[in-house]
Amino acid sequence: MDQNRFLVTMQFNEEDLLPIFLRHYSQYFKPENIYILDHGSSKNLIPSGFNRIYIPREKKFSEMDRNALVKNICNGLLGYYDYGMYADCDELINLENVDNSIFQKSSALYVAGFECTK
Repeated sequence: MDQNRFLVTMQFNEEDLLPIFLRHYSQYFKPENIYILDHGSSKNLIPSGFNRIYIPREKKFSEMDRNALVKNICNGLLGYYDYGMYADCDELINLENVDNSIFQKSSALYVAGFECTK
């Protein structure tokens, strides 16, 4: 973890998935560099040491507003970090053999996800 990098996710009452997500990504990001947008959860599920940004849930959901929020937060954080990434709370990306310099050479990278079931 030699580079200064961040991770952002968004969640709502993810009691089952959030702990798995945080355990997985804590291998690659320092907890203090993980930002969780909490979209109105009924209780605080964010463990100490991680960053919780609480977003109220009173307004009607808008995917456009959600995307703008994530984009603006990530763009703001890029002023303080070398690079960052966003992943949904149910997305686990294996970064074990990824050359971190790829993140600094590209303006944006996208990954494809696959639903795995038995």
